[in-house]
Amino acid sequence: MYQAALALLLALNFIPSAASAAAGHKLDPGEWFQVGKVICGLVKGHWVPGRFTRSNRFLSDLEKRKILRRKAIQASGAKRKKLLKQAGTWKKRNKQERSACQAPPTPTPTPPPSTGRKWTVMVYLAADNNLAYQGLLDLDEMEAGGGSNQNVQIVVQAEYNPDELEQCQITSPQAFNRPNYNTFRYAVVSGSQRLGPDGSASDLGNRDMTSPAELKEFVTWAKQAYPAQHYALVLWNHGGGFTGLLQDQTSAGGNRMTLSELKSGLTGVGKIDLLDFDMCLMGGYETLTVINGLADNVVFSQETVPGEGNPYDTIVAGLRANPAISPADLARLFVQKFYDSYAQDARNSITKSAFALSNFSQFEAALNNLAEGYLANMGSIKSLLKSSAANAQSYTLPQFKDLYNLNATLSPSLGSLTPVIQPLLAQVNSSLEAVTLRLSNKYHSGSDYECSNVDRSHGLSVTLPSLSGDDAFSDTGSRSFSFYETNLSGKAWTRFLKDYLQGGQVSDALDLGTARPEWYLIWSEQAAQYDVDLDMVILEPDGNVYIPYLGSVSPNGTLTPDSYDTGLSFEGYVFNRYVLAGTYYLLALLYSDPSGYMPYYDVLYRSSAAAEFSSIFAPDYPFLSTEVSWEADPDFSLEKVLQNSYSDFQFAAYWCMGSQCPANVSGSSRSLKGRATTPELGAPREDAPTLTKGQMQKVESLLRDRKIAGDPRLREMIEQVSPRTARALGPRDLGTSYFWKRMGR
Repeated sequence: MYQAALALLLALNFIPSAASAAAGHKLDPGEWFQVGKVICGLVKGHWVPGRFTRSNRFLSDLEKRKILRRKAIQASGAKRKKLLKQAGTWKKRNKQERSACQAPPTPTPTPPPSTGRKWTVMVYLAADNNLAYQGLLDLDEMEAGGGSNQNVQIVVQAEYNPDELEQCQITSPQAFNRPNYNTFRYAVVSGSQRLGPDGSASDLGNRDMTSPAELKEFVTWAKQAYPAQHYALVLWNHGGGFTGLLQDQTSAGGNRMTLSELKSGLTGVGKIDLLDFDMCLMGGYETLTVINGLADNVVFSQETVPGEGNPYDTIVAGLRANPAISPADLARLFVQKFYDSYAQDARNSITKSAFALSNFSQFEAALNNLAEGYLANMGSIKSLLKSSAANAQSYTLPQFKDLYNLNATLSPSLGSLTPVIQPLLAQVNSSLEAVTLRLSNKYHSGSDYECSNVDRSHGLSVTLPSLSGDDAFSDTGSRSFSFYETNLSGKAWTRFLKDYLQGGQVSDALDLGTARPEWYLIWSEQAAQYDVDLDMVILEPDGNVYIPYLGSVSPNGTLTPDSYDTGLSFEGYVFNRYVLAGTYYLLALLYSDPSGYMPYYDVLYRSSAAAEFSSIFAPDYPFLSTEVSWEADPDFSLEKVLQNSYSDFQFAAYWCMGSQCPANVSGSSRSLKGRATTPELGAPREDAPTLTKGQMQKVESLLRDRKIAGDPRLREMIEQVSPRTARALGPRDLGTSYFWKRMGR
């Protein structure tokens, strides 16, 4: 009877949504179903048996039992005994009927009777976070590349954050061809005639995309539904190496999937010929050692990845053009297409590499020998390792060092240790560069200001702090050594790190819990029509600078995609759960204003995703112009920025995190303040916060680099040589922006 009822419900499209309904509340028609005489309702995300009351409210069996027990406590004598007996009956009924109330399974498409399919590409698109809009664009790219055919099947499990989409003027799920914001599965078709899926999709309710069980279910389902000779899996979202990957703001808050959970999610799903990480900072030894034995080939990035991520249109088109391609060659194709899409882009530094894991064991044995060599000679080599770590190629998470370059930096300084350590270094580097292990390695250093130089990248990073700089482990949280050790226990490199870190510094970390603050730089909506380009510049407590166009991840937060690419009039920053204690600065930089538009701007902030936005400047909004440019000042300093000395580079706000901060609207451990807008341009400010020496040196050095590399024709050049970026620059009718609407403007 259950199967018959379920079939009828599926035929009528009467599958319940995943919107939670508290016990005793009215349920929408899609939030309950009936199997025989058992009525099942959705209560706090779980299907449970129950009944409807006379007022048409669903009451679960367990809730009914709780009501009876509460009445029994208040009653006495025979009445209490009767109520307790009734409560026991409802408990027994709940146990008997619960098995009938399992959530209706997702219908599995019937595979073709005789499949000659070469590839099934599974894209796990976790966009319930601040990359939601970019996730929609990438889905459209898959369709634009041709979608699926008889040789290649592209299937996606996706979820998008409604709040983030609303910020991009996507105010309803119908705007991207969905009936709701639930997780869904979609067999990608050719088209891209509209935003979102062009074909039909299966509603899954609200799923936690950070759950290893969810990942396992998706891969298992996709392989059963679309069997093929080869399987590729793309993990799409934020990444951070050993600190974790994948975010689901609705279901998991600030938590990410750990590397251990990734291993759990992929264990037992069968062969994966290619695993691609379309996310930041996953290109490390730690990633390879966790997935060894679970995937044959892997593609990832040592550095942050621009918000646009993979060029799915060219990747899908390339696979469709050559469906007989081998897994190793498809890995190379992923790397090449990614590189081609950014190689001429002055605003981005990128890395991408591919590895075949069939020979990983030989490489890991060489690395283990090196770690043992370090352990045996720690007293003599520790200072040399510290110096080498400080000077080796590093990335946005500065603990990550390019392994080959780290070894090459250490080698000349070995002295008397040369006979012992040099052969071990040579063996590691030789194994790393073997064509049977490293299939491809590409990198490009952007020429624009603040772009990092990644020219010493060889495809694989390893974690090694210098013990004296800004690359220290945190004392707690996902950037701590204890977190590293938990996820990579038993490894020789972990044992070496534990010994090496003795007596080294750690950075103070603050646990923000589930309430992760956000702030956004917003500006006049019409600015895009005049080719105005603003940048939000975030200065973190360790002195490092982060800007959305450089990537979507920093050690302490995640950034929205660059407004230059999206065409939207805002850029934002969401704090991680664990952050460095100290002061964070938000600076507003006018990168381009060829028509002299002089855009107004504001800073909006909120203490968590559930809170409403507040404005720092309303109603007296400051504006930016090129009248007094920091670039024309031979004695530029960041102190002058804080004193309103420039019209195109202005201090907008700071947010202090930690117990040392004065109390304010954000709570006793957080303090947010904007700059005063009343002083005239150039007037010194007595209340300007001071910066550390490290912050001053970092920013001044970076901005001097921009003066040298600055070229007023740069924007025109980018449009000529980067078609993907240029496509986003056309005039747009942005309508009424989410932020201005929220603020009543």
